[in-house]
This record gives sequence, structure tokens and C-alpha cells, in this order.
Amino acid sequence: MSTPTPAQLPRRALAGMITVAVLVGLNLRPSMAAVGPLADRIQAELGASYTGLALLTTLPVLAMAAGCFIGGGLARRLGDPALVVASLLMILLADLARLANQTLTGLMLTALVAGFGIAFLQVRLPALIKRRAGGYTALVMGWYIAAVMGGAALASSLAPSLATLAGGWRAGLAV
Repeated sequence: MSTPTPAQLPRRALAGMITVAVLVGLNLRPSMAAVGPLADRIQAELGASYTGLALLTTLPVLAMAAGCFIGGGLARRLGDPALVVASLLMILLADLARLANQTLTGLMLTALVAGFGIAFLQVRLPALIKRRAGGYTALVMGWYIAAVMGGAALASSLAPSLATLAGGWRAGLAV
């Protein structure tokens, strides 16, 4: 399959690709970035040690490292579109589980699940963009990377306010 040149890719398809890349990118860092600003509240309620809190941001990174090796095989087995959807669902379910979570161990489990979801997306989405965007790969990847960074910035800056508005850190962490 040949990659489309800029002249061959309709504007509507390009706009759709950028939109999907931005929406996915926005969701790749909040699971980790919201923990730091809420650490004092989590620690106070759960009695977590500093080591336990550190694991909440370290475990997703470790899962992302391991997931990079697993993601390619899953993509071959499931196909890229199915893996992208499954990965987004993993992140969503992990974040929703944080609403009801009562233990640090449970939070660590959600961190691992989110980390694997993030890893699978990070392995396949750039390849998918390159395959589909053709001559617009740099443009779409630029939007995607900006959204990843923007998602982290939004999560870390909004999590404390959301936690206050919602009446607890769980909501700030989940959103």
C-alpha cells in the first residue's frame, strides 16, 4: 500500500486524522500527571508513604516500558484499530476505577492498567499515523505530541481544582 501524498489526502480526512490524534494524545498523560498535585491529599487519606506515592507515578512508566514489547504482538493479533480502542478503554476503566478505590494497592493496580494502555497506544499510534497521513505525517505527529504534552499540563494544573469542586481527590484523579 503506497502512502498518500499531500495532494492525494482529502482535507476532511486530514482534519479527522488530526482530531483523533489530538483526542488520543490528550489522554496519554493525565493518569500520571494528576498524581503529584494530589499527593498530599492521597497521603493524608490513605496514610501512604512517600515510597507508595512514588510508585503511583513509577508503575505506569514501568508498565509503559514493558508494554512496548507486548504492543507490537497485540497489534498483529488484534489489528491496529482494535488495539487503539482497547487501549483507550484500558485507560478509561483504570481512571474510572479510581473513583471507588479505597486503597493504595488498588491505586497502584489502576496505575499499571493505565500504563499498559498508554504503552500500547504509544507503540502503535505513531506507526498508524505514518501509514495513513503520508506527506502530512509531520503535521499530524506534531499535533499528537503537542496534545500529549497538553494533556499532562491540563491534568496537573486542573486536578486540584477538580478535586476541590468534586469534594475529593478521587474525582480529581479520575477526571
